[in-house]
Amino acid sequence: MLIKDSRLEGEAPEWPQPPPSEPRRLVALFLGLFLLFASISPLYFRSMGYMEEEFIAAKQVISKAAGIFTGRETAIEWPRHGAMPVITHVPFVAAGRMLFGPSLEWQDRVFAMEPLVLSAGLLTLLFAWARRLGASRTFAGVLTLAAGFATVIWPYAYFGMEPPQSFFLLLAAYVAIAHRRPSWGAVLLLGVATGFAGSVKSTGVFLLPALAYANWVFFRDSIRENLRAVLPKIFVAGLVAAGIIALSAYSRSLFWIPRGGTSPYLNLWLGRDPITWLINVTGFLTSPNKGLFAFVPLALFAAAQIPSLIRKRSDVAAFALLVTAGVASGYPLFLVWSDETFGPRYFHCAMAPLILCIAEAYRGRERKAFRHPGLIAAVFAGFLVAGLGALFSYGHMQTVATQAGQATLQNFQSNPVWNHARFNARLLAVWLSRGEVLWTPEEKWIGDPPSWVPGPVALNLTTIRNVNQQRVAVPQAFLISTWGDEDGPSGVLLRSILIAAVPLGIFLLFYALRPARVSSVEAP
Repeated sequence: MLIKDSRLEGEAPEWPQPPPSEPRRLVALFLGLFLLFASISPLYFRSMGYMEEEFIAAKQVISKAAGIFTGRETAIEWPRHGAMPVITHVPFVAAGRMLFGPSLEWQDRVFAMEPLVLSAGLLTLLFAWARRLGASRTFAGVLTLAAGFATVIWPYAYFGMEPPQSFFLLLAAYVAIAHRRPSWGAVLLLGVATGFAGSVKSTGVFLLPALAYANWVFFRDSIRENLRAVLPKIFVAGLVAAGIIALSAYSRSLFWIPRGGTSPYLNLWLGRDPITWLINVTGFLTSPNKGLFAFVPLALFAAAQIPSLIRKRSDVAAFALLVTAGVASGYPLFLVWSDETFGPRYFHCAMAPLILCIAEAYRGRERKAFRHPGLIAAVFAGFLVAGLGALFSYGHMQTVATQAGQATLQNFQSNPVWNHARFNARLLAVWLSRGEVLWTPEEKWIGDPPSWVPGPVALNLTTIRNVNQQRVAVPQAFLISTWGDEDGPSGVLLRSILIAAVPLGIFLLFYALRPARVSSVEAP
C-alpha cells in the first residue's frame, strides 16, 4: 500500500489505515507484552510508594458503593494524590476481593497487575501510532520493544506510580493527533483522557501545556472549517477535562488541609533563585545518578530528531517537546528534584512521545535506522540499565543506605557511590557469587574527617533484609525470589504460570510483529 505524504503538497496529512487484521495483532501485542512483564513481576504493589494509602482508599470506595444497596456508611480517606489514581485502582482491587476474599497477599497480587496492564497498554498505543505514521510492522515493533525494555518503562512496570499518567497522556495525544476525527465518542474520550493525564498525579500540572496543544490539534481543522458547529464539542471536551481536574484538586485538598495545606509543604522544597533552577535542569537531563540521557540513551537519540521535525511542522515532535520541556522545567523548581527511586522517574511520561519522534523521523528510511550505530548503541545500553532497574526493588538501595547512615536525598541524587544502576549491578554480582560479600560505602574527605563523623560501616550485602524481610541481594521477581520455597501447591502453580508466560508472550509478540506479506502488485 503506497502512502502519500501530503504534507509536501501543503494538505492535511492522510494517515495510513491499518490493514484489516491489525486489531487482532494489537490484542496479541498487548497480551505478549503483559505476559513478558508479568513473568518477572514481584507480584506485590501495596508496599511501594504511596500505594498503601491508595489501596485502602480504593477498598473504601468499593465499600461505599456497596453501601448504596446495603445501607452501610463508609468514610473515604482520600490519599495525597486525590481521587483519580484511586479510580484506576478500583477495578483491580475489586477483582482481588472478589477472587480471593480477605487474603491481602492475594489481593496485592491482583493489584500488582495494574501497572503491568497500563504499561502494556501504553506500548500498544505507541505501536498503533507508529503504524499510523507509516512505520512498517517490523520497525514499529522494534521501536515498541525498545521503548518497553530499553527505557524506564520497564522498571516502572513493577514499582511506579507513573504508568497511569503516561497511559492517559498518550491516549489523549493519540485521540487528538493520530485519530483526529472529532466524533462525539472521540470528544468524550479526549476529555476523560486529558482530565486523568492532568490529575492522576498532582504534578500533572507540568503536562497541561502539552495537553492543551493536543486538544488544539484535535479541533484545529474543524475550527477553520466551521467554528460555530464545533463549539459544542470544544465545550464538552473542556468541561469533562476541567471537571475531572477540579474533582481531583478537591479530593487532594481533603488530604492536605488537615496537615496544614500544600503551600507550607511546598515551601520546604522550592528553590529560591534562578541559578538553582538552571543547575537542576542541567542535572535533571544529564546527571549520571538520575539524569534522563544517562539512564535512557534512547531519549537522547530521539531528542536529536526533534529540531528537523519541528521545521517540518510535526505535531508529534511539538507534543513530545512540550511534554519533555514541561517535565524538565517543572521538577527542577524544587531544591531536590529526584528521590530514592530508580533513575529519571518523572520522565516516564515522555518516553512514548520521544520514541514516536524516531518513527516519524525515519519514515521511509527504516533500513538506515536499523543500521544506525547510535540507535543500536542507545538500545543496547538502555536495555542493560533498564534491566538492572527491573531486577531489584528501588527500596533495596534505600535500605542499605539507611544502615550505612548515608540515606540522604542529595546522596541519591548526586553521589556516585549511590548511583542506582551501579548499586543494582553490585547486588546482581552478589546474588550470582552465592557467597558473603562485605561492602563499605566510603566517603572521600579532603584530609582527615572531623572527629565527630562516624567511620564508614562495613555492610554484609548478602544478609541485609528490607522492612518486608526480603533479602536485598536477590532479584525482586517472584519467580526468582521464591525459587525453592516449600509454599504448597499454590506457589508451585503460580511459578509454573510465570514460567509458561515467557514462551507464550514471545509467541504472541512474534505473531503480532510478523511482517506483512506484500503482493507483487504492491511491491513497487
